[in-house]
Amino acid sequence: MKYFDKIYIINLAWHKKRRAAISAELNSVGWDNYEFIDAIAGAQLPSTSEMVRSGTISNVFRDANGILTKNIFACSMSHRKAQQKFLDDGLNTCLIIEDDAKFMPVALKMMLAGGMDKLHNELHSKNWDIFMWGMPHTYCPHWGLAENCTLLHEFKRMAPEWAAHAYQVTRRGAHKLIECNTPIQFAADCNLEASDTEIYCPSFSLISQTIGEFNRNIANELMTDFGNKMLHGESDEYLPSTINTVSVQKNTDEYYSTTDKSMTFNNRIRQAEISGDIELEKVEWHDFITPHGDKAVNWPHIYLKG
Repeated sequence: MKYFDKIYIINLAWHKKRRAAISAELNSVGWDNYEFIDAIAGAQLPSTSEMVRSGTISNVFRDANGILTKNIFACSMSHRKAQQKFLDDGLNTCLIIEDDAKFMPVALKMMLAGGMDKLHNELHSKNWDIFMWGMPHTYCPHWGLAENCTLLHEFKRMAPEWAAHAYQVTRRGAHKLIECNTPIQFAADCNLEASDTEIYCPSFSLISQTIGEFNRNIANELMTDFGNKMLHGESDEYLPSTINTVSVQKNTDEYYSTTDKSMTFNNRIRQAEISGDIELEKVEWHDFITPHGDKAVNWPHIYLKG
């Protein structure tokens, strides 16, 4: 294929409608060299204590938002399964997508106008591991244009949004992703950014996800607009004081807009949402240094029974 050797699609085998929808989406642009990876279902996993004892998962799970369910473990395992299949196939680069992926209009325009060719020529001039094809919002967080490039950007890690629904990876990158998450200690999206990889992106998302009838980027923006404009007119004055914590608890806007690489995103809200079938020992919040060398500030650390 033009930009990569093959596409691996993560899909639960019984989700037939999703399988048909993503096949139609890819076939519409002539991308027919794809293979489905049967995803692992969280409901089929043994107990978390058993998985800790067997070395399948780490006894400490780190997550930016403190969310943990068996499905999150299963999702990470499914991504690792796709990465390993790519390595076993002996290919040089692949696109890994989830089965709810959908092209953004700008991606189709770039393909028609030759911009995608230029973008990937710039990508292959770099010593890269991962190319992000999309994020939850319209624009990808980045530090600016990569050196000597006009379309390729240096991806901004540890921003307050995460995604693993569409990413291109090299063999070196796949090895690093597997190494970083064996045993499983991160969600699939956090692992992309925590791993010791070199990540690039366009300035805008090329592939989104679907949420119901909407692209995820549109759904996210609609929810944000509703909350900010419809409910309190973009003024914190109308929020109850007990929940008006966003401005003092997060430096979201500053981190998105900064070009200062010494700044880190800081979520000072200590939150965690853990399903009842997770055999939990304790939860702590503290900083740590990722394998890439970035400082993850105030991340929840979920300690599991073994």
